[in-house]
Amino acid sequence: MTSGAKGTKVMAPLKTRHTAAESAKLDASLGAAFDDDAAGLSIARDQPRNTPITGERVGPALLFLAHYFFFPIIVFKAGWHPEWLTITIGVWFLQSCGGFLSFHRFFAHRGFDTSRWFAFVLGVVGATCGQGGLLYWAGTHRHHHKVCDVVGDPHSPLEWGDKLPRILQFLYAQGGWMILRGTEPAELWWSSVRDWSRYPELRVLHEVTPTLFLSAGAAIFYFHGLVGFAYAFALPTMISWNGMQLVNSATHMIGERKYDVAGSLNCEAHNIWWLWPLLLGENNHNNHHAFPHCARQGFEWWEIDPIYYLIQLLEVLGLVWNLRQPPADRAKWLRADWKAANAAKAAKAKAPPAYPVDVRG
Repeated sequence: MTSGAKGTKVMAPLKTRHTAAESAKLDASLGAAFDDDAAGLSIARDQPRNTPITGERVGPALLFLAHYFFFPIIVFKAGWHPEWLTITIGVWFLQSCGGFLSFHRFFAHRGFDTSRWFAFVLGVVGATCGQGGLLYWAGTHRHHHKVCDVVGDPHSPLEWGDKLPRILQFLYAQGGWMILRGTEPAELWWSSVRDWSRYPELRVLHEVTPTLFLSAGAAIFYFHGLVGFAYAFALPTMISWNGMQLVNSATHMIGERKYDVAGSLNCEAHNIWWLWPLLLGENNHNNHHAFPHCARQGFEWWEIDPIYYLIQLLEVLGLVWNLRQPPADRAKWLRADWKAANAAKAAKAKAPPAYPVDVRG
């Protein structure tokens, strides 16, 4: 631990790296930053994209059925109640912040620093998204970055390469992996979250998160009946959960690629600008894979990033600090390289055909 400016004990900050060599090392293996096995990426990079089905599957299968069958039926049975929509939007936003801000940008990537008590608060917020405990989420996601879109990726749409039609690849990454693959075994990800597992309160929160989530749903049903459960739990959970799965599916299949992801040549992360109202900035996914430890994911003024704006608000309030940004020199070089590539592509498109058109009859 270290001491903050106010004398408050804070989480030990992630080491900031600025030189080209250090940035390359950081991007090549998140394990190097989190005291994990740094060899996984180089081993997996050139292996075929087909992995055996592994992991625990009963719990994930039940979650899959809830999101795609039980919850839709409950919402349909509840009927149309527009007076509940404000609650629905509020719960959806809270759950999205739990997944995107808490689990992703803080616990998985440590994009900023905070106090120990507020880290616990962020863990509680993360529990609302219904995606398991924070240690599992952060560890599995760190593993995803090490083996992005190659063998061992927990939820890549490219799991079987070209053996599946694109629509089936999408459906697999959108949630089908929960039934066909299951969750990753603990021995695969536990060692990569030693920075968090040493805190007993976070370990306890990790263990009780499913109970807290289900208890919240039960309490809503008890006090507000079927309609309240549908609009304050089932519907927002469906929307937030599918939004998070879109990061696994759509952003690894379509969109804009500004950067090649250093050290992960097969990573197919894209930016999809028009998904920002649902993904709240996580749609800038190519940016994120290029600079995974940044608090922000929108690097240009037009790349809207509401989650980052909220993190900035927390900084103004003194709740978080040391917001990590992409190294300016490397970002400038990557941006210039991207613009040069686009310019070359445009010039090639405008060039006359290599051979004259044959007008002979």
